[in-house]
Amino acid sequence: FVQTLQKYGYTGSYLSKKWMKRPVFIQCFAPTSLIYLSNMTDLPKILLIGDTFIPTQDTLQGFEEITSDSYLDFIKEYVV
Repeated sequence: FVQTLQKYGYTGSYLSKKWMKRPVFIQCFAPTSLIYLSNMTDLPKILLIGDTFIPTQDTLQGFEEITSDSYLDFIKEYVV
């Protein structure tokens, strides 16, 4: 996935010159996938939050947990 993005010129951190030439966001409902990808690319990543009754796809965390101040402090290191 990341190699394909790089192959077609999708590189650079959020609002960098490289990113502005080919803007892209990586979006995912699974927090661990975004953390994993953060070691492979500096492209901006967005944690999607679904229905308040559906847990995250990977860690089965509930809405209250992933929207808590402590979790947002943690995940902000990996997402924009």
